[in-house]
Amino acid sequence: MKEPSVSLYIDYQNVRLTQLEISNLLNYARAKGSLICKKVYYNSQCPDQSSVQKLFANYDLDCIDVPCPLKNSSDNQLVADCIQDASVLSPNVFIIVSGDGDFLSLVRILQKLNNQVLIVGRKGNVKQKLIESANEFCFIDQLLELLCLDPCDSSKITYEEAIQCLIEAINAATASGRCPKFSAIDQLMRKSQKFPGYRGVSSIWRRNGKKFTCFRQFAESVAKDGLVCIKTQGRSQEFQLLQTDLLAA
Repeated sequence: MKEPSVSLYIDYQNVRLTQLEISNLLNYARAKGSLICKKVYYNSQCPDQSSVQKLFANYDLDCIDVPCPLKNSSDNQLVADCIQDASVLSPNVFIIVSGDGDFLSLVRILQKLNNQVLIVGRKGNVKQKLIESANEFCFIDQLLELLCLDPCDSSKITYEEAIQCLIEAINAATASGRCPKFSAIDQLMRKSQKFPGYRGVSSIWRRNGKKFTCFRQFAESVAKDGLVCIKTQGRSQEFQLLQTDLLAA
């Protein structure tokens, strides 16, 4: 059976995202099928949205700036793009990140075209009718829970947990004065008491069913998510954290 195609649309004016939430959101979208389109909408004329491009720079999203003072201009652009993409790209699943009730009509239009519409919103900022209209709804802070395995399964570790384990190991290596080389970090991760399910990259469970074939592949995936960078020193590669306190909680 052909894998469903997925399009993601983020109403940043309605749902402000942290980098960890962006990473969880992209993993959630990829778990639904092949992610063919990912767009974030914002208004650069608003001071609190001027840094959107920088925030999303490491995630390969299309940042759609709608620098218009008129109300709902950004929302109108999102609606227009969804309808156009439904015709041109023909995704099976639309994920709309917003709690704005103005998108209710868009949801119904997309559903009439035999598409599934998934809504992701922020608690306390979602219209009830929008929740009821969606084929699936979840709050942004539930994404990690949705991506997790059965907590009774201690033989594996989720990708999100593996990232936390990785950063914990990098911090431990740095604090002890050790060079955060791939081999050293892998060994520290295997010794983690907080994440005993890690037994090498083959133990990392990804919701899309794909597995990492080597530690380098896992490292490059985390780097692509914008949480670490990789430096080459001679013949070896080592980590450098971009946001040292990102997963401190």
